Order: sequence, then C-alpha cells, then structure tokens
Amino acid sequence: MQRTRNATMPEFEGFIRIRVKQIAADTRHLNRMRVTLERLRPVWEIDPEMTYEEACELYVRQYGMPPQYDDEGDAT
Repeated sequence: MQRTRNATMPEFEGFIRIRVKQIAADTRHLNRMRVTLERLRPVWEIDPEMTYEEACELYVRQYGMPPQYDDEGDAT
C-alpha cells in the first residue's frame, strides 16, 4: 500500500487504472444483484425475513435454476 501523496505520476496513473477496473467490476456485480433481487422478489415477498439462501432455495424449487451470466452480464 502506498500513500497517494508519495506517488509519482506513473504510479498515480496506475491508481486511476485500478480504480476504473474496480468500478467496472462493482457495477457488474451491482447489476447482477439487481437482476437477482427482481427474480427473487415474488418469493421473498412471501417472507421478507427469509435469508437470501432460503429465498434462492425456494426459487429453485419453484422455477428451476436461473440462467448463468458471463462477465459482461449476458445470459449464457
């Protein structure tokens, strides 16, 4: 870990590249979470206190496995 104030210009540019990658990964994950919530909503509304794992298990019993997503968020 390096303090930003001690970074050279190339190191600072590297920090920015790392953050851009992190933001892209976070955005993909957030989008998957939103899709998952909408998919689970009908199951979860029955009992909002059930855990994510319980909601997933109930969903799969009722509807089967949902499509898998690749790194770009597209269904495969």
